[in-house]
Amino acid sequence: MIRWKGFKMKRVSVIIPVFNSEKFLEETLDSVAAQTYPELEVILIDDGSVDRSAQICRARTEQDNRFHYYRVENGGPSAARNIGITYATGEYIGFCDSDDLIDPNMYQTMVAYMEQQTADIVFCDIYSERDQRKFGFPWPDRTIFQLEEIGQILVAALVGNTTDNDANVPLWGSVVRCLFKADKIKDHAVRFPEDIHFAEDLVFTLRYLEKAGKAVICDKGFYYYQCNTESIMNSFFVYKKGMFEERKRLINYLSEIIQKFSGREELVRRLTVTSRCYFRECVGNACRAAEGRTEKDKKNELKDILNDDGVISAFANFDALDRKVKAISLLIKYRQAFAIRAYYLYRFHKR
Repeated sequence: MIRWKGFKMKRVSVIIPVFNSEKFLEETLDSVAAQTYPELEVILIDDGSVDRSAQICRARTEQDNRFHYYRVENGGPSAARNIGITYATGEYIGFCDSDDLIDPNMYQTMVAYMEQQTADIVFCDIYSERDQRKFGFPWPDRTIFQLEEIGQILVAALVGNTTDNDANVPLWGSVVRCLFKADKIKDHAVRFPEDIHFAEDLVFTLRYLEKAGKAVICDKGFYYYQCNTESIMNSFFVYKKGMFEERKRLINYLSEIIQKFSGREELVRRLTVTSRCYFRECVGNACRAAEGRTEKDKKNELKDILNDDGVISAFANFDALDRKVKAISLLIKYRQAFAIRAYYLYRFHKR
Protein backbone atom coordinates (compact mmCIF):
# COMPACT_ATOMS: atom_id res chain seq x y z
CA MET A 1 0.00 0.00 0.00
CA ILE A 2 1.03 3.64 -0.47
CA ARG A 3 0.01 6.84 1.23
CA TRP A 4 -1.98 9.40 -0.75
CA LYS A 5 -3.12 12.70 0.76
CA GLY A 6 -2.65 11.32 4.23
CA PHE A 7 -4.58 8.09 3.66
CA LYS A 8 -3.39 4.57 3.13
CA MET A 9 -4.63 3.47 -0.27
CA LYS A 10 -5.81 -0.07 -0.77
CA ARG A 11 -4.62 -1.71 -3.95
CA VAL A 12 -7.05 -2.62 -6.73
CA SER A 13 -6.14 -5.68 -8.82
CA VAL A 14 -7.71 -5.53 -12.28
CA ILE A 15 -7.85 -8.93 -13.98
CA ILE A 16 -8.03 -9.00 -17.79
CA PRO A 17 -8.36 -12.32 -19.66
CA VAL A 18 -6.84 -12.03 -23.13
CA PHE A 19 -7.43 -14.19 -26.19
CA ASN A 20 -6.63 -13.05 -29.74
CA SER A 21 -7.57 -9.49 -28.86
CA GLU A 22 -4.99 -7.55 -30.89
CA LYS A 23 -7.61 -5.37 -32.62
CA PHE A 24 -8.82 -3.68 -29.42
CA LEU A 25 -6.27 -4.65 -26.76
CA GLU A 26 -4.02 -1.59 -26.82
CA GLU A 27 -6.97 0.76 -26.49
CA THR A 28 -8.30 -1.31 -23.59
CA LEU A 29 -4.94 -1.26 -21.80
CA ASP A 30 -4.64 2.49 -22.37
CA SER A 31 -7.98 3.05 -20.67
CA VAL A 32 -6.94 0.95 -17.67
CA ALA A 33 -3.53 2.65 -17.47
CA ALA A 34 -5.28 6.05 -17.40
CA GLN A 35 -7.04 5.32 -14.09
CA THR A 36 -6.83 8.21 -11.64
CA TYR A 37 -6.67 5.77 -8.73
CA PRO A 38 -2.94 5.46 -8.03
CA GLU A 39 -2.65 2.09 -6.30
CA LEU A 40 -3.38 -0.28 -9.16
CA GLU A 41 -2.07 -3.58 -10.47
CA VAL A 42 -3.23 -5.05 -13.77
CA ILE A 43 -3.05 -8.80 -14.28
CA LEU A 44 -3.08 -9.92 -17.92
CA ILE A 45 -3.89 -13.61 -18.39
CA ASP A 46 -3.21 -14.63 -21.99
CA ASP A 47 -5.24 -17.74 -22.78
CA GLY A 48 -3.04 -19.04 -25.60
CA SER A 49 -3.41 -16.20 -28.11
CA VAL A 50 -1.93 -16.79 -31.57
CA ASP A 51 -2.12 -13.19 -32.79
CA ARG A 52 -0.15 -10.15 -31.56
CA SER A 53 -1.83 -10.12 -28.15
CA ALA A 54 1.18 -11.59 -26.32
CA GLN A 55 3.50 -9.04 -27.92
CA ILE A 56 1.18 -6.18 -26.93
CA CYS A 57 0.94 -7.46 -23.35
CA ARG A 58 4.70 -7.90 -22.94
CA ALA A 59 5.35 -4.44 -24.35
CA ARG A 60 2.94 -2.98 -21.83
CA THR A 61 4.67 -4.68 -18.89
CA GLU A 62 7.97 -3.16 -20.04
CA GLN A 63 6.42 0.32 -20.25
CA ASP A 64 4.38 0.22 -17.04
CA ASN A 65 5.36 -1.79 -13.96
CA ARG A 66 1.74 -1.92 -12.79
CA PHE A 67 1.04 -4.47 -15.54
CA HIS A 68 1.88 -8.17 -15.09
CA TYR A 69 1.64 -10.78 -17.85
CA TYR A 70 0.97 -14.52 -17.51
CA ARG A 71 0.34 -17.03 -20.26
CA VAL A 72 -1.84 -20.14 -19.97
CA GLU A 73 -3.08 -22.54 -22.62
CA ASN A 74 -6.67 -22.42 -23.83
CA GLY A 75 -8.62 -22.83 -20.61
CA GLY A 76 -11.29 -20.29 -21.50
CA PRO A 77 -12.13 -16.91 -19.92
CA SER A 78 -13.40 -18.40 -16.65
CA ALA A 79 -10.20 -20.36 -16.07
CA ALA A 80 -8.15 -17.27 -16.99
CA ARG A 81 -10.04 -15.15 -14.47
CA ASN A 82 -9.68 -17.82 -11.79
CA ILE A 83 -5.94 -17.89 -12.38
CA GLY A 84 -5.88 -14.10 -12.21
CA ILE A 85 -7.51 -14.24 -8.78
CA THR A 86 -4.63 -16.39 -7.49
CA TYR A 87 -2.09 -13.79 -8.68
CA ALA A 88 -4.00 -10.76 -7.34
CA THR A 89 -2.30 -9.00 -4.43
CA GLY A 90 -4.79 -6.16 -4.00
CA GLU A 91 -7.38 -5.68 -1.28
CA TYR A 92 -9.96 -5.13 -4.02
CA ILE A 93 -10.49 -7.00 -7.28
CA GLY A 94 -12.06 -5.77 -10.51
CA PHE A 95 -12.41 -7.36 -13.94
CA CYS A 96 -12.19 -5.95 -17.45
CA ASP A 97 -12.58 -7.63 -20.83
CA SER A 98 -9.81 -7.20 -23.39
CA ASP A 99 -11.96 -5.39 -25.96
CA ASP A 100 -13.77 -2.91 -23.70
CA LEU A 101 -12.96 0.48 -22.16
CA ILE A 102 -13.28 1.95 -18.68
CA ASP A 103 -13.66 5.54 -17.51
CA PRO A 104 -10.52 7.08 -15.95
CA ASN A 105 -12.38 7.68 -12.68
CA MET A 106 -13.93 4.22 -12.41
CA TYR A 107 -11.87 2.68 -9.65
CA GLN A 108 -11.20 5.88 -7.73
CA THR A 109 -14.94 6.45 -7.43
CA MET A 110 -15.85 2.84 -6.71
CA VAL A 111 -13.20 2.52 -4.01
CA ALA A 112 -14.59 5.70 -2.43
CA TYR A 113 -18.09 4.20 -2.43
CA MET A 114 -16.74 0.98 -0.96
CA GLU A 115 -14.86 2.77 1.81
CA GLN A 116 -17.52 5.35 2.66
CA GLN A 117 -20.25 2.74 2.99
CA THR A 118 -18.05 -0.06 4.38
CA ALA A 119 -19.54 -2.19 1.60
CA ASP A 120 -18.56 -5.62 0.32
CA ILE A 121 -19.36 -4.88 -3.32
CA VAL A 122 -20.06 -1.85 -5.52
CA PHE A 123 -21.93 -1.97 -8.84
CA CYS A 124 -21.59 0.71 -11.54
CA ASP A 125 -23.52 1.23 -14.78
CA ILE A 126 -22.48 -0.13 -18.18
CA TYR A 127 -22.62 1.88 -21.40
CA SER A 128 -23.17 -0.26 -24.50
CA GLU A 129 -21.69 1.09 -27.73
CA ARG A 130 -23.90 -1.24 -29.75
CA ASP A 131 -27.13 -0.06 -28.15
CA GLN A 132 -25.96 3.52 -27.64
CA ARG A 133 -27.43 3.50 -24.16
CA LYS A 134 -26.58 2.99 -20.52
CA PHE A 135 -27.58 -0.18 -18.72
CA GLY A 136 -28.06 0.87 -15.14
CA PHE A 137 -30.20 0.02 -12.16
CA PRO A 138 -33.76 1.03 -11.23
CA TRP A 139 -32.49 2.51 -7.96
CA PRO A 140 -30.90 5.89 -7.11
CA ASP A 141 -27.19 6.45 -6.72
CA ARG A 142 -25.76 5.17 -3.42
CA THR A 143 -28.68 2.82 -2.80
CA ILE A 144 -27.60 0.29 -0.18
CA PHE A 145 -28.74 -3.33 0.13
CA GLN A 146 -28.01 -5.18 3.35
CA LEU A 147 -28.43 -8.76 4.50
CA GLU A 148 -31.87 -10.07 3.44
CA GLU A 149 -32.40 -7.16 1.03
CA ILE A 150 -29.54 -8.48 -1.09
CA GLY A 151 -31.48 -11.63 -1.95
CA GLN A 152 -34.98 -10.20 -1.93
CA ILE A 153 -34.24 -7.19 -4.15
CA LEU A 154 -30.79 -7.16 -5.77
CA VAL A 155 -30.37 -10.87 -6.54
CA ALA A 156 -33.99 -11.09 -7.67
CA ALA A 157 -33.37 -8.37 -10.26
CA LEU A 158 -30.19 -10.09 -11.47
CA VAL A 159 -31.81 -13.53 -11.79
CA GLY A 160 -34.49 -12.35 -14.20
CA ASN A 161 -37.77 -10.60 -14.93
CA THR A 162 -41.01 -11.22 -13.07
CA THR A 163 -43.04 -12.33 -16.12
CA ASP A 164 -42.62 -13.37 -19.75
CA ASN A 165 -44.28 -10.09 -20.72
CA ASP A 166 -41.48 -7.90 -19.36
CA ALA A 167 -39.70 -6.55 -22.43
CA ASN A 168 -36.86 -5.03 -20.42
CA VAL A 169 -33.47 -6.70 -20.50
CA PRO A 170 -32.73 -8.24 -17.07
CA LEU A 171 -30.04 -6.45 -15.10
CA TRP A 172 -26.55 -7.42 -16.21
CA GLY A 173 -24.81 -9.38 -13.46
CA SER A 174 -21.47 -9.00 -15.19
CA VAL A 175 -18.37 -8.85 -13.01
CA VAL A 176 -16.91 -6.03 -15.12
CA ARG A 177 -19.32 -3.58 -13.49
CA CYS A 178 -18.30 -4.61 -9.95
CA LEU A 179 -15.61 -3.97 -7.40
CA PHE A 180 -15.13 -6.91 -5.03
CA LYS A 181 -13.27 -7.46 -1.77
CA ALA A 182 -10.37 -9.81 -2.43
CA ASP A 183 -10.51 -11.46 0.98
CA LYS A 184 -14.17 -12.43 0.54
CA ILE A 185 -13.37 -14.00 -2.82
CA LYS A 186 -10.37 -15.91 -1.51
CA ASP A 187 -11.63 -16.83 1.96
CA HIS A 188 -14.87 -18.27 0.56
CA ALA A 189 -13.27 -19.78 -2.59
CA VAL A 190 -15.62 -17.85 -4.89
CA ARG A 191 -14.69 -18.83 -8.44
CA PHE A 192 -16.04 -18.82 -11.98
CA PRO A 193 -17.53 -22.10 -13.23
CA GLU A 194 -15.23 -23.39 -15.97
CA ASP A 195 -17.71 -25.73 -17.68
CA ILE A 196 -19.96 -22.98 -19.06
CA HIS A 197 -19.16 -20.07 -21.37
CA PHE A 198 -22.41 -18.12 -21.06
CA ALA A 199 -23.39 -16.00 -18.04
CA GLU A 200 -20.56 -17.55 -16.04
CA ASP A 201 -19.88 -14.15 -14.50
CA LEU A 202 -23.49 -13.97 -13.26
CA VAL A 203 -22.81 -17.20 -11.38
CA PHE A 204 -19.67 -15.66 -9.87
CA THR A 205 -21.49 -12.46 -8.86
CA LEU A 206 -24.31 -14.38 -7.18
CA ARG A 207 -21.86 -16.67 -5.39
CA TYR A 208 -20.14 -13.59 -4.06
CA LEU A 209 -23.38 -11.86 -3.05
CA GLU A 210 -24.28 -14.93 -0.98
CA LYS A 211 -21.25 -14.07 1.18
CA ALA A 212 -21.77 -10.28 1.14
CA GLY A 213 -23.34 -8.24 3.92
CA LYS A 214 -23.70 -4.93 2.10
CA ALA A 215 -23.93 -3.90 -1.57
CA VAL A 216 -23.91 -0.35 -2.97
CA ILE A 217 -25.12 1.05 -6.30
CA CYS A 218 -23.06 3.65 -8.19
CA ASP A 219 -25.12 5.14 -11.03
CA LYS A 220 -22.11 6.27 -13.08
CA GLY A 221 -21.64 4.68 -16.51
CA PHE A 222 -17.99 3.81 -16.00
CA TYR A 223 -17.72 0.64 -18.11
CA TYR A 224 -17.91 0.86 -21.91
CA TYR A 225 -19.00 -2.34 -23.57
CA GLN A 226 -17.46 -2.37 -27.06
CA CYS A 227 -19.53 -4.79 -29.10
CA ASN A 228 -18.44 -6.23 -32.44
CA THR A 229 -21.79 -5.71 -34.17
CA GLU A 230 -20.95 -7.87 -37.19
CA SER A 231 -19.88 -10.75 -34.96
CA ILE A 232 -23.02 -10.48 -32.83
CA MET A 233 -25.33 -10.32 -35.85
CA ASN A 234 -23.66 -13.34 -37.43
CA SER A 235 -23.99 -15.32 -34.19
CA PHE A 236 -27.79 -15.31 -34.56
CA PHE A 237 -27.41 -17.51 -37.63
CA VAL A 238 -24.68 -19.84 -36.34
CA TYR A 239 -25.43 -23.22 -34.76
CA LYS A 240 -23.82 -23.59 -31.34
CA LYS A 241 -23.03 -27.17 -30.46
CA GLY A 242 -23.82 -28.16 -26.90
CA MET A 243 -25.90 -25.06 -26.15
CA PHE A 244 -28.74 -26.96 -24.46
CA GLU A 245 -26.46 -28.93 -22.15
CA GLU A 246 -24.59 -25.75 -21.23
CA ARG A 247 -27.77 -23.78 -20.53
CA LYS A 248 -28.97 -26.61 -18.27
CA ARG A 249 -25.70 -26.48 -16.34
CA LEU A 250 -26.12 -22.72 -15.97
CA ILE A 251 -29.70 -23.10 -14.71
CA ASN A 252 -28.55 -25.77 -12.25
CA TYR A 253 -25.85 -23.43 -10.91
CA LEU A 254 -28.36 -20.59 -10.52
CA SER A 255 -30.95 -22.87 -8.94
CA GLU A 256 -28.43 -24.07 -6.38
CA ILE A 257 -27.29 -20.54 -5.52
CA ILE A 258 -30.72 -18.95 -5.06
CA GLN A 259 -31.64 -21.55 -2.44
CA LYS A 260 -29.18 -19.78 -0.13
CA PHE A 261 -30.97 -16.40 -0.21
CA SER A 262 -34.11 -15.17 1.49
CA GLY A 263 -37.12 -14.65 -0.77
CA ARG A 264 -36.54 -18.00 -2.47
CA GLU A 265 -40.09 -18.33 -3.82
CA GLU A 266 -39.74 -15.13 -5.85
CA LEU A 267 -36.23 -16.09 -6.98
CA VAL A 268 -37.48 -19.47 -8.24
CA ARG A 269 -40.30 -17.75 -10.13
CA ARG A 270 -37.89 -15.36 -11.81
CA LEU A 271 -35.44 -18.14 -12.65
CA THR A 272 -38.28 -20.07 -14.31
CA VAL A 273 -39.00 -17.05 -16.53
CA THR A 274 -35.30 -16.84 -17.38
CA SER A 275 -35.15 -20.60 -18.03
CA ARG A 276 -37.96 -20.34 -20.57
CA CYS A 277 -36.00 -17.66 -22.37
CA TYR A 278 -32.90 -19.89 -22.44
CA PHE A 279 -34.89 -22.92 -23.62
CA ARG A 280 -36.58 -20.97 -26.44
CA GLU A 281 -33.11 -19.97 -27.55
CA CYS A 282 -32.01 -23.63 -27.46
CA VAL A 283 -35.02 -24.72 -29.53
CA GLY A 284 -34.14 -22.17 -32.20
CA ASN A 285 -30.52 -23.28 -32.13
CA ALA A 286 -31.53 -26.93 -32.60
CA CYS A 287 -33.27 -25.97 -35.85
CA ARG A 288 -30.24 -24.24 -37.36
CA ALA A 289 -28.20 -25.71 -40.16
CA ALA A 290 -24.48 -26.35 -39.85
CA GLU A 291 -21.81 -28.05 -41.92
CA GLY A 292 -22.08 -31.83 -41.52
CA ARG A 293 -25.35 -31.54 -39.61
CA THR A 294 -28.20 -33.60 -41.07
CA GLU A 295 -31.96 -33.16 -40.81
CA LYS A 296 -31.97 -36.21 -38.55
CA ASP A 297 -29.49 -34.46 -36.25
CA LYS A 298 -31.83 -31.47 -36.00
CA LYS A 299 -34.85 -33.64 -35.28
CA ASN A 300 -33.06 -35.65 -32.59
CA GLU A 301 -31.70 -32.59 -30.81
CA LEU A 302 -35.10 -30.89 -30.86
CA LYS A 303 -36.75 -34.07 -29.58
CA ASP A 304 -34.27 -34.28 -26.69
CA ILE A 305 -35.04 -30.68 -25.70
CA LEU A 306 -38.82 -31.05 -25.89
CA ASN A 307 -38.76 -34.26 -23.82
CA ASP A 308 -36.45 -32.88 -21.13
CA ASP A 309 -38.08 -32.78 -17.69
CA GLY A 310 -36.74 -29.30 -16.98
CA VAL A 311 -38.22 -27.92 -20.20
CA ILE A 312 -41.57 -29.61 -19.60
CA SER A 313 -41.71 -28.14 -16.10
CA ALA A 314 -40.67 -24.64 -17.21
CA PHE A 315 -43.40 -24.43 -19.87
CA ALA A 316 -46.18 -26.00 -17.81
CA ASN A 317 -47.45 -22.50 -17.04
CA PHE A 318 -46.52 -19.17 -18.59
CA ASP A 319 -48.13 -15.79 -19.15
CA ALA A 320 -46.65 -14.56 -22.44
CA LEU A 321 -48.77 -12.01 -24.32
CA ASP A 322 -46.36 -11.21 -27.14
CA ARG A 323 -47.62 -13.19 -30.13
CA LYS A 324 -44.26 -14.61 -31.18
CA VAL A 325 -43.24 -15.56 -27.65
CA LYS A 326 -46.64 -17.06 -26.92
CA ALA A 327 -46.68 -19.01 -30.20
CA ILE A 328 -43.31 -20.68 -29.76
CA SER A 329 -43.97 -21.26 -26.04
CA LEU A 330 -47.20 -23.10 -26.82
CA LEU A 331 -45.46 -25.21 -29.46
CA ILE A 332 -42.77 -26.13 -26.94
CA LYS A 333 -45.32 -26.87 -24.22
CA TYR A 334 -47.23 -29.28 -26.45
CA ARG A 335 -44.04 -30.65 -28.04
CA GLN A 336 -45.02 -29.85 -31.61
CA ALA A 337 -41.66 -30.59 -33.19
CA PHE A 338 -42.80 -30.40 -36.84
CA ALA A 339 -44.50 -27.03 -36.30
CA ILE A 340 -41.47 -25.70 -34.43
CA ARG A 341 -39.14 -26.61 -37.28
CA ALA A 342 -41.50 -25.01 -39.79
CA TYR A 343 -41.70 -21.88 -37.65
CA TYR A 344 -37.92 -21.47 -37.49
CA LEU A 345 -37.42 -22.40 -41.13
CA TYR A 346 -39.70 -19.48 -42.00
CA ARG A 347 -37.90 -17.14 -39.59
CA PHE A 348 -34.41 -18.06 -40.80
CA HIS A 349 -35.37 -17.60 -44.45
CA LYS A 350 -37.16 -14.35 -43.69
CA ARG A 351 -33.91 -12.90 -42.35
